[in-house]
Amino acid sequence: MKLILEDDEGHRTVVPLFRDELTIGRADENTIRLSGKDVSRRHARLTWRNGQVHLEDLNSLTGVRVNGQRIHGRRPIHEGDLIEISRYDLIVESSPEDEKATPGQRGTAAAVVKEYERGHGARRAVRLATVVIVLLVAATVVAVLWLRALRGVP
Repeated sequence: MKLILEDDEGHRTVVPLFRDELTIGRADENTIRLSGKDVSRRHARLTWRNGQVHLEDLNSLTGVRVNGQRIHGRRPIHEGDLIEISRYDLIVESSPEDEKATPGQRGTAAAVVKEYERGHGARRAVRLATVVIVLLVAATVVAVLWLRALRGVP
């Protein structure tokens, strides 16, 4: 199985469920790190036992919703379920490797999630740099026009 992670800006990342346990939260030590302000440091946990995936809310402040219903404690999740944590949507999907792989054999989600966080931050930095450049160009144009007006140059 895998999670399709999507934030409120529409950025999507595929996270394979590769271990017997994955933690989700804001702290760096989580397998899946979500940087939202209203995500708890240790928000939720996914566990894989006997071919079944369970989701547990770790007493988070804002809670965890599955298919629109807030959960308390631990509950099984299935393909197609929508998990909502803060402004993040996680959709559970099966993958072709599910038939062949055991939890210990799955790929590394940590690298995928870290790349997501890095790429997400890089996109924000590019947007910020673009805004700064546009403001500098606009300020330069205004300054040139103002100086020309002071000198009386048409």
